[in-house]
Amino acid sequence: MYLTTFLGNMTIALLVGLVPRLHTPMYFFLSNLAVSDVIFVSATLPKLLSILLTHDHWMSFSSCMTQVYFFSLSGSCDIFLLTSMSYDRYVAICQPLQYSLLMSKDVCLSLALSTWLISVTNAAINALSASLLSFCLTQKVDHFFCDQKALYEIASSDVTGRYILMTCQDVLLASFPFLLIMTSYFFIISTILKINSSEGRVKAYSSCTSPSPR
Repeated sequence: MYLTTFLGNMTIALLVGLVPRLHTPMYFFLSNLAVSDVIFVSATLPKLLSILLTHDHWMSFSSCMTQVYFFSLSGSCDIFLLTSMSYDRYVAICQPLQYSLLMSKDVCLSLALSTWLISVTNAAINALSASLLSFCLTQKVDHFFCDQKALYEIASSDVTGRYILMTCQDVLLASFPFLLIMTSYFFIISTILKINSSEGRVKAYSSCTSPSPR
């Protein structure tokens, strides 16, 4: 399953880069999403497979912090890339005459670079915050990978400030993008319902469920 996920996502990223017909905004964001998913599974599943095969649950502190970093990185990337994809569909359906302008190559690159920059910064903050915690030597993480919240629960130092930071991150990096996605699809559905022909509505709906190369 790990190799299937890894190879499948890498194939998507390579095809989008090599096939000119796929050089569209939606496929560009999809390739970034594939890279993010590769980072996620590579940060968690290999250690889980090692545990299942060797029954050795031990992990060094540096490896644990590495998991925290890359898990946070991929999580943030997924959220912002999905938000960018929903915006792309909003422009394509609700502002079709301005699509080339609003979703130009420069705009897509800016959205992608901003996504990775924010995600890298957020991941660094989370990893640094977790690395400064104090733990008892006998403590064990009741999780199959070093989840940030699970680490806070077993820390011997005060984690009040870190929980406040986590709440702020949930609002800014999860709730707000979620609202943007829901708002985009609200306008998309409203626009589609105004289309008179059933064929036009089906075509518009299909463009939201699977990206079509133009």
